[in-house]
Amino acid sequence: MIFEAIEYLIHRCLHQPYSSKHFPYHRNHHRTYQTDHDYRTNKSLLKSLIQQVLSVWIFSLAWSYGFIAAYIAWSILIYNLMHFISHTDLFPTIRFYHKAHHRDPSKNIGISSPAVDWFMNTMHEEFIVKHPILLILPPPLSFLAIEHNPNME
Repeated sequence: MIFEAIEYLIHRCLHQPYSSKHFPYHRNHHRTYQTDHDYRTNKSLLKSLIQQVLSVWIFSLAWSYGFIAAYIAWSILIYNLMHFISHTDLFPTIRFYHKAHHRDPSKNIGISSPAVDWFMNTMHEEFIVKHPILLILPPPLSFLAIEHNPNME
């Protein structure tokens, strides 16, 4: 849960007005989400796969630097994997969760887990936590705790 909380804080900071000019990649990602960031396109898929390979490589090297380095590398690996999943149809609930964030950047800020959004009350109204105990599971399993209600869109 430490990683999810840190990820939430970083992502929330990226949505502050001063961040837009300092982090143009994130701003562009939000602006072009519906068009060129669909991972079914070859360019985006290749970019994501390269990120995943680099994350696995960093994780394998980090063990020689101790547990904290390995945990950070593992967190990067999970983040990249979850962000990839959120742009595909592999797990529809995760994709809908991420799409709701792009419609309203102040909601669904947690990329890897809905747990912090639930705790911080930033979960979009179209999602219901049906099984709160499942929120403690690691990503992507923590998404089993929520249910998408498209009638709330």
